Amino acid sequence: VGSLRWRKGHKFAVQAFASVAEKFPELKFVIVGKKYSDHYLNKLRNTIKELNLEGRVHIFTEVDSRAELVNFYRQAELFCLFSQNAGHDLEGFGLVFLEAAASGLPIVGSRGSGVEDAVLDGKNALLVDAHDKSAFAEAIIKILSSDSLRQKMATESIAFARASGWDKKISAYADIYAQLGNSK
Repeated sequence: VGSLRWRKGHKFAVQAFASVAEKFPELKFVIVGKKYSDHYLNKLRNTIKELNLEGRVHIFTEVDSRAELVNFYRQAELFCLFSQNAGHDLEGFGLVFLEAAASGLPIVGSRGSGVEDAVLDGKNALLVDAHDKSAFAEAIIKILSSDSLRQKMATESIAFARASGWDKKISAYADIYAQLGNSK
């Protein structure tokens, strides 16, 4: 889930999925996001075709309602996004990771971006180097190959999402401001 932009790493995730697809022949890869440019969408579609993944990788660019998005999360077994950084074009906080966690999904993402603030590496997520497609594929395979790991991470995701609600964050920020005000 995320706008179809280079920094979201969809193209690299599709390349990694080619390895995952060999291990899980029935698995589908679903990309949900608004089209940013025809150029990038066409490159993504060409990558899917070159890897013979038509029918296995699906792109949805017209998801307009929260209910539709939630339905995609509910049907998923895992959430992954292979975020990339290039200069000032980088992944921010990664709200979609928190949405996936709230849906009880194990997560695979990349290090070196705001994703690290939106997950707990080793608990509800496995984070890998943003340039290592093999590690990305291996993390997905590791989670999908173990029902117990997938369930443990799903439980951690829900707990993390509950602890990350605005009510908790506002209270934490208020405490910080109060401490700063008292330090004068």
